[in-house]
Amino acid sequence: MGSIQLNHIQRVKYKNSIVSKKVTEPINNFFVKKSTCEENKVIASETTMIYHNIRHNLSYNSLDCNLKLIAKIFQDSKVAKKISCGRTKSEMILVNVLYPVSVQSKLSELGNKKFSISFDASNKGNVKYLPLCVRYFDKKEEYKTLY
Repeated sequence: MGSIQLNHIQRVKYKNSIVSKKVTEPINNFFVKKSTCEENKVIASETTMIYHNIRHNLSYNSLDCNLKLIAKIFQDSKVAKKISCGRTKSEMILVNVLYPVSVQSKLSELGNKKFSISFDASNKGNVKYLPLCVRYFDKKEEYKTLY
């Protein structure tokens, strides 16, 4: 029995598995951890900057540039140093967080009121745009428009 175990330990495949086990990160590193107050501030800062860019129709490139600039201007801030929000992360936050929340907010604002919708489709390159305009009557503010 001892010689079989010794042969197994001397095999290249066994040695490679030992090496890979040493360099592989534990699976716990890939799970979401409880966020600290500082991490929450970083998340809030990134989300606010994304919202600001979208609200003012600015590009993802300008967002990336602004975030790098903020990190250089506020070098003494721990939050500013940790902000890292490129195009892909910004788009995912917009699509999976900000967009659903804004749609739900507008739908709850609309409630059971009667409304009208107008839209116009257009193409810009290989992207199709479909802007919507929803108009409804509110007793307090008369006509309101949701874009």
